[in-house]
Parts: sequence; structure tokens; C-alpha cells
Amino acid sequence: MKYSYKKDVFKFIREEKKGYFLLVTEKNNIQVFINEVAKEVMDLIPLYNDTEDVFNRMLNIYDIDEKTLHKDMKAIFDLFEVYGMIEFETSKNKNNELIEMVGDESYCAVSKFIASCLKNKDYIFCANPNEEYYLPELMRYRVMQNREYASFTKDKFGNILCYMSVSSDGIRNQGVITVTNLFISESLNSEEKKMEINKIFNYLINTTRLVFPINKIRFMLIEDENSKVFVERLKKLGFECECVLKKEYHQKNLLYYTRFL
Repeated sequence: MKYSYKKDVFKFIREEKKGYFLLVTEKNNIQVFINEVAKEVMDLIPLYNDTEDVFNRMLNIYDIDEKTLHKDMKAIFDLFEVYGMIEFETSKNKNNELIEMVGDESYCAVSKFIASCLKNKDYIFCANPNEEYYLPELMRYRVMQNREYASFTKDKFGNILCYMSVSSDGIRNQGVITVTNLFISESLNSEEKKMEINKIFNYLINTTRLVFPINKIRFMLIEDENSKVFVERLKKLGFECECVLKKEYHQKNLLYYTRFL
């Protein structure tokens, strides 16, 4: 697959111990650890513009079967794409699932979808309106630090329709899914939006229930003029006001809207 290379993404590279390297990004100072195979691929990437060329070169270096090398190199290219060192000319996501968890294959596509939503105000609930907060490398950092989980839905053509992230703290400690962000495409009508949101709710509930007992799904929002429309939408989705903390946030009320499971 064709790609373009961007240099100077990592400002610092150091061998930590035999076979492992520490990378630090120029932007945001995020630390990334890679093994010697990934470092070999990293050194080859600037010399080519097609993943198959890098693959063939690696095949000559390592005594390894092609299937294993393809799998390893896919993960390595996904990683370098997340941090912006490479950009593929065409979409590489061939997953036919219409809903999935956000991961190395999808951080870049999800980040672009969110940026578009922020630009066009196509979002329902947004805890942080800063576009930089949703950069692929920062999204990956939060997931790797076990601070949040996220999933998204898409249509049969691979276009993202809905994205939701949740805090991992409440899931582990309280059995509560607390939504932190919910973006949805304005190309959908009201019934389609409701269907996609319920789809992503159910997916996250069923996924997390495999590990933790989940009792409810919750939104925390500031009571103001902007929240009134969203509150009505939540009621239609089966949410009810569980709690009001008066003057909790800059002299404004903090609302807890919950759907009990």
C-alpha cells in the first residue's frame, strides 16, 4: 500500500536495553516503546513509499514466514500511522464490521471524523471541544493508560457514523459507564441517529459486561441553555435525571442523567 513519509515526528530516540527503543514525539512529548523489528521498519520507511517494498526488504533480513511478518508489520505500520510518521494514500481499513472498538487501525480515521464534527458542530455531547484533544496519538495514549474506552459505528462503505468514548474509572470501580464524548454524523435523520446511538450503547454495554458488572450508563452535563435540547434527546433514549448537584460547576448545576440497566 502506498504511503507518504513525514520526518521529524520523533525528536528523541534512545536504545533502552538490547532489542528495545524509546521514542518521544516532537508534539506533546508522548513516549513510545518499540522493539528492534519495529526500529528496523522505522529506518526503512523513508527509503520507500510502498509497504510491500518494506516487507520484501524485511523478508530478506529476517528468517521468518511471510504470514507472521505480514501480521507484525501491519501492527508496526498502524502504530507509525497513529503518530503521524506515515500517511496512507487510501483507506486501509478493510474490516467489514459495522461497529468496533477504536484501535491502532482506526485512530486516524476517527480523529478526522471528530475534527469534521467539531468544525461543523455535528456533535451531541462533547466534554472537550478542543480539536487537538482528539489527535490520534493522544487518543491512543488515553486508551493505553486505561483512562477511556471508545467505539464507533460505520456504514457499509466504511464511513464513520457515530463515535462514543467512556471513562474507564467508573466501569472498573462502580459498574457505571460514564460517557465522555458522543459524536454523530449530521447526514443521518433523527431516527437513524437514535438507532446508531442505541447500537453503540448496546455494543459498549455488552463488551464491558464480559469483564465488569455494569448497572447503568450515565451522562454528566452542566445545566444551561445548551443542555436543554440534549436533555430532551436523552429522555427519548430512556434516560432519567438521577441527581442534581446544585452550583457544583462555576455556580451552575451539574446534572446526572442515567439509563438503568
